[in-house]
This record gives sequence, structure tokens and C-alpha cells, in this order.
Amino acid sequence: MKRIKAPRLPESRVTDAVVRQAVARGHRRNPAPTHAFTLLCVLPTDAANLDDYVDALAEAGCTDATLGVDRRGRIALEFARRAMSYADAVASAIDAVNRVIPGVQRIDVRSRNDE
Repeated sequence: MKRIKAPRLPESRVTDAVVRQAVARGHRRNPAPTHAFTLLCVLPTDAANLDDYVDALAEAGCTDATLGVDRRGRIALEFARRAMSYADAVASAIDAVNRVIPGVQRIDVRSRNDE
């Protein structure tokens, strides 16, 4: 059986319409980089069941985080978040935590480079 190669279009034939279609399908020329950081949070004293927070954080878009809990009412969320900048990644994660855990007493940010 003979294989037939599809002809390749020269690079100059890639038009803006083709690029717009690729972007609409979810392909990007420059995908956002992944930023690694940890949020250390002190829960409010009247905090609800921690299992409820896990589900709510996932629903708030924190599926890119690994959650750790200690017995003193603190949680650590290790993120690997895609965003155009480190600041955008951290800000979106803090916003999600503040929405899910109202009254969170403190949030510290640690870059994975700091560890």
C-alpha cells in the first residue's frame, strides 16, 4: 500500500482566519506559563468542616492545587496555576480562597523558589 503525503502549505499561507479558528478551538500561539506557589492560610475560629472547603475550593477553580491541613486550623494550598503573570496567578488563587472561606484570618504566599 502506497502512502500519500498531504502537501504542506508554505508558512506564508497561514492567514489570520486560520489563527482565529485555532484560538477559538482552544489553541494559542503563546500559552500562559505555569506558576508554582503555596498559599498558607489560617482558618477562622468558627471554620466549617474542612471537607466542605475541599469541595468548595474545587468548585471555585482550585483544581490546580494540592491541599494540606494541620490540626491548628491552618491549610496549605500548593498551586501550579496557569496565568500570564505570577501576580495574576497568585491574585486569582487568593480571590478564590477568600470567596470560599469567608473570614480567613491570614494568607501568606510562598513561591516554590523560596523553599
